[in-house]
Amino acid sequence: MKKYFKAAFAVSGSKRNTIVSILNGEHLEPKEALFIGDTTEDCQAALAAHVSFIGRNSGKSFGDVDVPICSDFLGIRKMIKELG
Repeated sequence: MKKYFKAAFAVSGSKRNTIVSILNGEHLEPKEALFIGDTTEDCQAALAAHVSFIGRNSGKSFGDVDVPICSDFLGIRKMIKELG
């Protein structure tokens, strides 16, 4: 999985601001990043930062937002490959 992830982050403050900070620090455009999360808050932060989002199924709802959802990292890996 190392070839797919440069880093993983835990956030205690604003997730959207953290995403933007990471993008700026890595000199990335939002379209070059992917947020994987398991909460509605994660999804909303990704959308607010204009970053693609994949939900990890942890039994929590993503509300009314239609997002791709995977049950495990193998599913996420497959979805990343499909995204190109």
